[in-house]
Amino acid sequence: QALDFDGSNDYVTAGDIAAIDTATALTGCAWVKHDTLTGDDVIFSNTSSTSTNDGIHLWRDDTGASSGRTDTYSIQVADSTDTSAKRIEGATGASVSSTWTHVCFTYAFNSATGLRLYINGVEDASSPTSTTAIAAIDAGTTPFSIGVQSDLVTSEFDGQIDDVRVYNRTLSATEISQLY
Repeated sequence: QALDFDGSNDYVTAGDIAAIDTATALTGCAWVKHDTLTGDDVIFSNTSSTSTNDGIHLWRDDTGASSGRTDTYSIQVADSTDTSAKRIEGATGASVSSTWTHVCFTYAFNSATGLRLYINGVEDASSPTSTTAIAAIDAGTTPFSIGVQSDLVTSEFDGQIDDVRVYNRTLSATEISQLY
């Protein structure tokens, strides 16, 4: 059964997860279905909008800040030891209303191809990007949240989220395709 979020005060928080903060390899996936496409919708995050955004942040991106692409998905991994961040903004139109979409990312520490984004089992054309500038992704005590950024005030999800998974390893493209 999927969780239904109405875009206002609905979220799940799992607290601070040290295994995510100290990870050198991660995969995160979720099935999402958006009720509206009028703003950013956080799928899951352990970043805060009021801090340096250290950690991971996966969301439906209304308009990509770097690329200008619209109705897409984005993943950002931010370094806790300095100000480095790596981000992938997916293809325009990847996010559609009232349709289930499978969204995944993989992260590998200090790799020229360390951050990848997958939509419906297929790697996005904007992927991969390097993570060599990322030394650590420790978000401190910021909680891991589903459906909202971890400070519980921004980009609340409007729709359904199901089957959220976070792995402590980088899944292969074949494994991600099998999840889809």
